[in-house]
Amino acid sequence: MIGSTPGARATIKEFEDLLTAISQKKILPMVDRTFPLSQAAEAQKYFKESGKLGKVLLLPPQHMRVN
Repeated sequence: MIGSTPGARATIKEFEDLLTAISQKKILPMVDRTFPLSQAAEAQKYFKESGKLGKVLLLPPQHMRVN
């Protein structure tokens, strides 16, 4: 999957391979930093101004469940 971007140009096989690798935890996202949803403005500022190395995530309050 090196150099492959899922989208209009990706083949069905590449997409299936990507989903398999994710489900088997062979590839993991790089997370630079997380912020609570209540700090969305700070997260956006960090995203725009920092030299981040991975994704910047907003996390929902603990009482919310993500399925």
